[in-house]
Amino acid sequence: MAFWKRRQRSTETDPSSVPDPAPLASARSAEEISSVLLFSGDAGTDGKTVEVLLDAIARVSASRDLDELLEYVVDTAISTTAAERGFLFLAEVRGEEPVVRKARDATGNALDEGERWSTSIVAKVVNSGVPLHTMISGQGDLDLGQSIIDLKLRAVMCVPLSVRSTGDEADRQGALYVDSRAASREFTDGDLALFHALAQHVSIAVENAQRNSEALEKARLEESLTLATEIQKSLIPKDLKVGTGFDAFGWFLPAEHATGDFYDVARLSDGRSVFMLGDATGHGVGPALLVASAQAALRSYCKILDDPARIVQMVDEDLAERMDAGTFLTLCLVVVGEDGSLECVDAGHGCTLVYRASADRVEALISDGPALGVAPGFEHSSRAEANLEPGDMLLLFSDGISEAAHEDAPKALFGEERIGEVLLEAGRAGEDSKALCDRLSEAGLQFSGGRRDDDWTLMALRRTP
Repeated sequence: MAFWKRRQRSTETDPSSVPDPAPLASARSAEEISSVLLFSGDAGTDGKTVEVLLDAIARVSASRDLDELLEYVVDTAISTTAAERGFLFLAEVRGEEPVVRKARDATGNALDEGERWSTSIVAKVVNSGVPLHTMISGQGDLDLGQSIIDLKLRAVMCVPLSVRSTGDEADRQGALYVDSRAASREFTDGDLALFHALAQHVSIAVENAQRNSEALEKARLEESLTLATEIQKSLIPKDLKVGTGFDAFGWFLPAEHATGDFYDVARLSDGRSVFMLGDATGHGVGPALLVASAQAALRSYCKILDDPARIVQMVDEDLAERMDAGTFLTLCLVVVGEDGSLECVDAGHGCTLVYRASADRVEALISDGPALGVAPGFEHSSRAEANLEPGDMLLLFSDGISEAAHEDAPKALFGEERIGEVLLEAGRAGEDSKALCDRLSEAGLQFSGGRRDDDWTLMALRRTP
């Protein structure tokens, strides 16, 4: 069973320059063909026409094998028109030249790949969208194409195909074509009408197969995304365990099934807790795989190293070997001691705020290093910050929430200033870390009208009074 996808090297004139072959050829609009010519008034002939069309409808409705169905259509086109050969052409994608999908003979066998056809007539029908049948009387018809003369063709019939595409894509173009070298065979307007009706069924069959394929692909994608989501959820800590005198909470809301953000807490061998929040470029499965790899590496290095800068350095080196160009991961890593001491390593993240209860103010921790994957070999450094005192709160967040757009004014962003105001209100109210995350996520969703173009992630730590 041949399944051709080839183009014939054209030895003919530019199809746009080929003149209309009237009166030797008949070209009619699809509307005229379908409304006037399909039925002749002869009961026997019309009965066979109806039988052919009903069989085609049944095949299109029942078949799930597009390859087999296209063979049936070409074979039916040949048998009903008493042609010698049939070809079905279809463009793979919009704008491309149609290629042979099926080539058959009158015995129901596939033609050799070396078989030629009239490229000028096929191109003319595809470009004009007008069905065509013609009788060739001799050398005087050379304008119809040299291959017609070379192949000794006496009758050719061709109708256009147009397969509607889903989404924003334009229709794919093609043609159904038959020819004969028999001098006694002349394609009639009735043949052309039936031929055109069969072509319409080809379009429907391809559209149905396309939808079935897209539905299966969508189902597979949904299954993969669901699995990715479940795996990622299993990597997010259900409870942020910290030392006595602290409470912590984490929250995330992915823009898609899987998020490009992550948060986690680990413990160094010296007993200090490590809070980390990362944000990979983009969102979806690709970034989710990247952050899963980064999270696993961070947890591993936290078990064997006490230097947070060295930990980030090692992860950066690991990821650099596997990251594609233009891909990077921002990361904020904060080490918290039992006495409230803070040591921070920021790799291009910058979304970190601290509420100081004694001063009743919010301050930002400075970002002083590039994102992971941006500058391989960069030596990351840690920076000591003022201790967290009782009542102080540490907030890490991803830029998905700070860059959330207002539902009525897309250029107005939620912004770090609003996040700081929410943190200030929560700190003054003596709220714990969960209440802060609830308050902030609610404010962000209200501002954006629930719309999210990126993943939202929050991580809060409070030193209890």
